[in-house]
Parts: sequence; C-alpha cells; structure tokens
Amino acid sequence: MARQREKKNSDLPPHLYRIKDRFGRTRYQFQRVDRTRVLFPLQMPINLIKMHASNYNAKYRNMGAILEHESGKSSQTKSSGSPFNIPLNEAIKKVEKEVINEELSDNYLKIYQSTIERLSKDLGHIYTRSLNLEIVNEFLDEHYGGTSAKHFNNILAHIKKLTSYLADRTYILDDFMRNKKNRRIPSSQQKKTRRQLSMEEFQLIYDESPVYLKVAMMLSFESTHSVNEICRIKHTIKAPKDGVCGIVWNPSKQPIKVDDLDVYGTLYIHRQKSNKHATSRVAIPVTKGIYEAVELAKTDRLVCPYAVRRRPQCSQRGTAKENDQPFQIASHYLSKQFSKVRDKLGIFDHLAVSQRPTFHEIRGLSAREFANHGYNPRARMAHCSDKSTVIYTESQEPVWNPVKPMHILNLK
Repeated sequence: MARQREKKNSDLPPHLYRIKDRFGRTRYQFQRVDRTRVLFPLQMPINLIKMHASNYNAKYRNMGAILEHESGKSSQTKSSGSPFNIPLNEAIKKVEKEVINEELSDNYLKIYQSTIERLSKDLGHIYTRSLNLEIVNEFLDEHYGGTSAKHFNNILAHIKKLTSYLADRTYILDDFMRNKKNRRIPSSQQKKTRRQLSMEEFQLIYDESPVYLKVAMMLSFESTHSVNEICRIKHTIKAPKDGVCGIVWNPSKQPIKVDDLDVYGTLYIHRQKSNKHATSRVAIPVTKGIYEAVELAKTDRLVCPYAVRRRPQCSQRGTAKENDQPFQIASHYLSKQFSKVRDKLGIFDHLAVSQRPTFHEIRGLSAREFANHGYNPRARMAHCSDKSTVIYTESQEPVWNPVKPMHILNLK
C-alpha cells in the first residue's frame, strides 16, 4: 500500500511535490515513472502544473505502462543485460580509484568528491547507458543554475572528468558531456577585485603589528608563500621531508657567501595546494630577511617549534584543528589579525571590505618586487606555469607602452 501523502502536498496530483529551492522560493517538482525528477518553470501557473502532472499520470501510470516499464522497454532504471550497464552510483565507485590515482591535490579531490556525491544522490539509481545530456542538464540547472559562471564551470569540469572515465570503461557508450559548453565568464569577473598592496602600505601595517604578525609578514615577503605555508614553517628541522616546512641551518648557523650574499641555511617549503606536483617542493636560501624573522620570533621566549606562534588566551579551548602545538597559529586566525590591523590604520577605509588587500596580497607584492629586480619568481612561488605567476606580478595600474619617435609623413 502506498504511503499517505504529506499534508502540504495533499492537494496535488500523485508524484507532484512542493519544494523550496536554494533561494527559498516555492517550486513544483514532478517524479516520472523512471524516478527521475523535473522542475516546472517558476512562472508556470499552478493550474497548468496540475494539469500536466495529471495528464502524465493518466498516460503512463496505468497497469499496461507500468508492466511495459518493468519489462525494460525505454527504462532508465532497468539493466539491458550488459554487465557494464549498471546504476550510476555503482559505476562511480568502480572508477573512483582511477580518479584518485591522478594524484590530484587534496583540496581539489575533496571538492570533486563533494560534487560527485551530490550527483550520485540525485541520479545514482539511473543505469549508466540511460544517462544523457538532458538528464545531467536538469541536475545542473536544479543545483547550480543560480551560481556564478566560474563556479558552474568548476562543477562541470568535475562531471566531465567522471564521464570521461565512465566512457573509457564503457559504462556509457559515448561521452555526451564532452561537447557541453562552459559558461562565458565576463571580463569584469576575470579581474581580481582586491587592491594590490604597496610597499609603503606593507610598512605601515608591519609597524603596527604584534611580533608574531611581523614574523609572518617578513617570512611571507621573503619566501613569496601564502599563509598556509607560513604557519607551518618550523624554525629548525634536521632534514627536508614531504609535508613539512622548515629550515635546515648551516653548521653553527655560520653564513656562507653565495653571489655576494650571506646564506645561513635552507628553508624547505612543501606547498599544500599543489603538493602532488614536482614544483611544489622549494628550497629557498636563508638570507638576511628570513634569518632576522626567525631571530625576531625567538624574542617571545615561547617553547614552540614553529616560527609563527603566540601564547593563546586563557579562554581558548585546546589546539586548533589544523595545528599540532598549542602555541602554533592557525592560518585563518593570522589572516584575520592582519585584516584587523589593516582596518585599525584606516588606510583602506575608502574601499569596500571585499576590495581591501588581505595577508595573501603580500605574496603578490613580493612577487612583483622580485620581478622588478630581474628575477622570475615562478620557481620560488612553486608554480607549475608562468601563467599562474603572471596573476601575481601583473600590475593593476594601466600600462602605457612607449614607442620609438618616427616621422614618415612628407607632404609636398
């Protein structure tokens, strides 16, 4: 016996439901005989929605149609007999290992799995060889129709990755997603909205900062690295190791001359964001700036292996999730304190909060300074390509390109 309908749907034809979309609007969703669901257009009158639902039920939800459906004719939830025509959620599990073997970054893999989990929840019951672009388009419209073009394209890339593996293993006979178009990203959205940080502004914020923030700013500027790596730098390590950021000092910390510069050791950084790439491991000579940052950190007299640290407030509960030592500073806290000092100075009050430079803009400032001194910071920044580096080194100011003086018009 069928389950009694909820009170809120009792006035609707069978298999028609009221739901709330992500914007809190009431929408009408209809479940077809193959258990796929469709959303009626937002502007469609309720009487037309009920009529379409009733007509569908009258046509397909009779004994003959149901028997035909169960026999496997035109069914999306019935196997055709092929061992490769299986429910999508089963196929996803079978190709998951191949995706993991790509050695994607932990962050990318986490976001990819989140997308595919939602896809499996909605469409997992459908047999793979009954999948088509129309069904996936409905899924995309329902869950990501109102998102930005950039976010939509990222989600689309995840689904395309999945279908490419499904096609390779013949769970689907043709990769119908390969011709699905990305959304066009307006040029206004492609530009960075945050204002770049100048050297003078860096100095003003540095002068007003507590010791731990000064140390972090110095290390970020000298290394070109982001807050995630800066918070993980240990002031002393015995040897470089994957997943660890820290300094291997020269014997007795005695400097040696390299290109007329004193080098006290090597700062090894293994970048989290791209930790699977060969370029993610960087060995940076410890010159005067990094050496002085570590010496400044020691003035707090705290026993802690990390260069960026502070004594927590008494009310703090335990150690932050991403930390392994109570004095270590979490990356989000460091970013927040930088913004707090920035706003206290009032030098960016004329800008919206979303446009004010954050701690991350130190990375860009450093990259531009290295480039201005004739040094390509790509390797130092652990980038895979120059394209990524240009995002940081390119000035937001308009560039006027000089040309040679010439005179070619000779009138008689």
